[in-house]
Formats: sequence, C-alpha cells, structure tokens
Amino acid sequence: MRRSSRSPVRRRILAAAATAAVALVPLGAVSAAAATPVSLTGGGTVLVGDARYTVSMNVRQSASGKLSGSCGLAGPRLAFSCQSITSIAVAGPQVTVKGSGVLANGQTRTFTAVVTDNPNGADQIAVDATGANVSGPLDTGGFVLR
Repeated sequence: MRRSSRSPVRRRILAAAATAAVALVPLGAVSAAAATPVSLTGGGTVLVGDARYTVSMNVRQSASGKLSGSCGLAGPRLAFSCQSITSIAVAGPQVTVKGSGVLANGQTRTFTAVVTDNPNGADQIAVDATGANVSGPLDTGGFVLR
C-alpha cells in the first residue's frame, strides 16, 4: 500500500481548491470602471478670529479618472499651493480632495481639503496641510460642485 506524501492540511486545501468555483478571465478582458466626472471650482475668504485667509480650488476628475487642478491657501504667515491632486471623493454636497503641495518656505506637505457646497447658506472649507490648518464658512465667495 502506497502512503501519500501530502499532509492532512495540504490534502484539505487541495480538496477545497478542487471544489471551489473558479472563473478564468483572459488578459485584457478586465477594464477599470469609468469614473464619475467631478468638477469643483471656486474660492473666497475664511475668517479665523481676526485673520482672513483666501482659498481657491479648481479641481477635476475626468470620466477616465484623470485628476487635475490647482488650489491655494494664503493668509497671515501662511501660503500654500497645490502641486498634485491624488484623490477626489464626493458624498452629497461634500467633496474631499487630497494631494500634495508646497508652503512658501519650500516645505512639501500633503493636504486634505473638505469642501461643502451649501445651497442654503455659506459654503464651508476645512484644509489640513500637515500642520497648516484653516477651516470655517466662507465669508465671501463660494464653490460650485458639478
């Protein structure tokens, strides 16, 4: 009588694999899902205490998923400019934009900006550029989400 050289665990794994449903897909047959086109444009000023900050946002995601745009934040002792957009996520009237940018002193920072396009009042923005943070309702201006 011949003994199997396979361990009991290996036999169970092979038996499970043999009974599992497997679908083979030829290379090239898988395609990425089309992205939903998004456009967020606008800007204005945010008052934080006695300090006034100017914000601008002009970002897009094409139907193919390509991200592009620019954004900026300037105020007392702060100037930040976007260099790249890495993600755009939309949840209702709120858009979260992530990327990287540079401070006026040349330091590169990642950022997250959350913008709310409020149809019934002042639009909101919160920007976190790894330590350079500004948030609040827009005192002037507005954003348009499409």
